[in-house]
Amino acid sequence: MNAVTETLLEPLRWLFGHGPRTDLARGAVAAFLIRVSGVGLAFGVQVLLARALGLEAWGEYAFMLSWLLVLSLVSTLGLDSASLRFVATYRKIGDLPRLKGFLRGSQTTAAGSAVLFGFMGAAVLWLLRGRITTSLALTGWIACLALPVFVLLNLHSAILRGFKRIVPALLSVEILRPAALGVLVIGVYGFGGGRLTAPAAMAATLAAISAALAFTAAVLRRSSCVELAGVSSRIEIGAWLAVSLPLLLLGGFQILLSQTDILLVGFLLDTDRAGVYAVASRLSLLVALGLFAVNTIAAPMIAELWAAEERRRLQRLLTVSARALLIATLPLALGLALAGGFALRLFGEGFDQARGALLILIAGQLVNAASGVVASVMIMTGLERQAARIMGVVAALNLLLNGVLIPQFGIAGAALATASSTVVWNLAMLVTVWRRRRLNPSCLPAKPMGGATGG
Repeated sequence: MNAVTETLLEPLRWLFGHGPRTDLARGAVAAFLIRVSGVGLAFGVQVLLARALGLEAWGEYAFMLSWLLVLSLVSTLGLDSASLRFVATYRKIGDLPRLKGFLRGSQTTAAGSAVLFGFMGAAVLWLLRGRITTSLALTGWIACLALPVFVLLNLHSAILRGFKRIVPALLSVEILRPAALGVLVIGVYGFGGGRLTAPAAMAATLAAISAALAFTAAVLRRSSCVELAGVSSRIEIGAWLAVSLPLLLLGGFQILLSQTDILLVGFLLDTDRAGVYAVASRLSLLVALGLFAVNTIAAPMIAELWAAEERRRLQRLLTVSARALLIATLPLALGLALAGGFALRLFGEGFDQARGALLILIAGQLVNAASGVVASVMIMTGLERQAARIMGVVAALNLLLNGVLIPQFGIAGAALATASSTVVWNLAMLVTVWRRRRLNPSCLPAKPMGGATGG
């Protein structure tokens, strides 16, 4: 059996073994299956929404949904990303007082922050009410109400991943939330008659997020009550924020990279084309299904192996998972490139104008997959500040490129700006991880490891 065949078959052998590699393989398969099911469900719901709303109302809804995503990331203060590291580490070393304190402190802090940003967003919309349509303003106000609920849902999901409760963590956001939204849309549009409005769609989104949050809260309570029963809390907000705030910058820059193009298309062109481009942007994420699945289970495992100084096991984990990831990604990219026009037309008339933009975004996602879980490696090995600096520079570059290319090339320019930025930040992180940690998260052959330098 040659080396290529060995590489292809090794991830399959992990499924039937024992230890961290088997946990990764089984968790990644479960995450991938849930993610695929969720994407199919979400795709159907998005098609239903786009057809029920029409192009103009869909553009308003997609525009305000992008703002909800941006504000939710800022409001969480990076505690969702930090929870993957702290929960996994505290459980590994048996520090239950800090674990319990983190669970309580992170939820209280994130919820309070989200309420504050929600009020600020509502105030801005009130000041702009004479310059924007009533429908857009009302959609935005409902999004502000949804902000604290959305923040807690994302935080709960991340904490459950830290507990290695991968299936319920993903079911809440990947299955339950879009399913609830679909039921509500069918109830309002299918049986109520008439065209759905953007505010009604955002209200349905709020209800769906609330249902998913109720589910995660119940699962988290059951996951932690036995392990933490009778344990006193030890809260160290300052120490946690010292880690989470750089992660906030990192996450903020990441969300800006994913939403700047949509928002600037809305500002520089119009909300109709922002809605069209948003569909292409979300379709391109299908290519990243494998990356999402591997990253879901790999992040806490990277933290554990790094804390235990098991460097060689960690490198092997990264190499084989990255190669398996690329093998899984290539067919998805090819299939979407061939069927992209058909998929876009499902959303209604006018959406197929994003075909060129979709092809460009797919190319960027291929580079993203080939780089492996490089961002998680930086976060879980203590390089979150360097990661934040990289993403900050690239976010500024992305903003500049979008500002220059969108007026010249329309939505294709937005796609080119985003794909180029994706390539730059992946390459910069790969270089940094190798220089600082002597780890290679990509699909390329790993060199023999030397000593890691300081953070």
